[in-house]
Amino acid sequence: MNNIAPINKGIQVLEKGTNFLSGVFLRWLQSVESRLNRAVVTDENGNIAYGGATIPSDVDSGHNTIFLGDKFTFTVNPNGIALYALNAYVRNDNGTPRWQYIGSGPARLDTWNLDGSFITQLANDNGGKLPNGSSVPWYAVYRQDTSGNINIKTGSTYTATL
Repeated sequence: MNNIAPINKGIQVLEKGTNFLSGVFLRWLQSVESRLNRAVVTDENGNIAYGGATIPSDVDSGHNTIFLGDKFTFTVNPNGIALYALNAYVRNDNGTPRWQYIGSGPARLDTWNLDGSFITQLANDNGGKLPNGSSVPWYAVYRQDTSGNINIKTGSTYTATL
């Protein structure tokens, strides 16, 4: 059987199928169109793009990132902290890691720390590439500590009552 290699960096693409003997198996995608729609791309630093997303050329090599369609990223930083972001990734700004917008629109960052605490931060629309020395200006809207204490709209004059 001759398989056409995927166009994206020569990575072979599999899809799940079924048969009556084993129940589940992996098979090579048969058409170029289906291969392009499901293509997985990696770069030399182990970053991954899936579902039509692209890997920017300035991704910080100290952060491992998965880029998904619709501007969603999942990043593990050098300390092992999980970062889920919408419309943002960590770029290398002349040796300094900084948050960068993927495109126009607001951004969101959810951080799960190793101690079990959690924080949600938002950023307003920048509309483009940030200059060197600038980072996405996050502001906290939700924070939860390891005991389950919650602070909503962190840093504002608003208070939350339950």
